Amino acid sequence: MKMSPEGRLKRPCLPDGTPIRVPAAFAVTEVNTGSWRLERPVLNVSKCSRCRICERYCPLQIISVGQEGPVIDLHFCKGCGICANECPTKALIMRPERDGVSQGGDSR
Repeated sequence: MKMSPEGRLKRPCLPDGTPIRVPAAFAVTEVNTGSWRLERPVLNVSKCSRCRICERYCPLQIISVGQEGPVIDLHFCKGCGICANECPTKALIMRPERDGVSQGGDSR
């Protein structure tokens, strides 16, 4: 992948700029894989600009952005932290799971 002028990885795109989505080996929403996560993304709604960068950079495409900001499906989140790293306003931060046990659900 190429780097953007800001030093971030750019997703692969077609010549017209359309992002290329690489299919997963299996459908991510068919297997609950968030149970082994060590950290989870947590949203500070007041800092969120709803820019959708977290949604674009999530490798599993489990983030959707609505009126109140991003919603992360924690049943499938791996805790990689890419969303928090790419967030320009630092509205998403990574927090440790309690006692090493992940909690399912949506991040809000």
